[in-house]
Amino acid sequence: MKLNHVHFITTLIHTDNSSLARTWKAFPDLGHSDKFPFSGATSAHISSHFDKRGIPYQDINLDVPYDMTKVFATEPSEEGDLLVDFVTHIINFRQNASAELNAKMMAFLRSDFKQDGDRFFYNGDWGVTVVPK
Repeated sequence: MKLNHVHFITTLIHTDNSSLARTWKAFPDLGHSDKFPFSGATSAHISSHFDKRGIPYQDINLDVPYDMTKVFATEPSEEGDLLVDFVTHIINFRQNASAELNAKMMAFLRSDFKQDGDRFFYNGDWGVTVVPK
């Protein structure tokens, strides 16, 4: 496919600074299987690719915090469980993970989230890379 004067390429991917990237770095086997391998790519990988090839691009960062307070609620909830599933990319993580892995994950998440009063936020730092023709 050849780009003409009105086309451009845009990518949207989490940055190295996002909580999701830090979670995957701390727990590299999460969400990975032979059927669905996870690459761990971030916006830095995309930018590096374009830099090596001398392709001009523009990076735009979008801060999209996710309210994850229900993950740490005193009483377990379906919403809190679904949020943990989102972060880990494992369905029913809390029910299926070993007690040790579950404890490590919850400790990591608590240390990585931003706290604002009694609310916890996941750093959804996304990178948009725009490559014009």
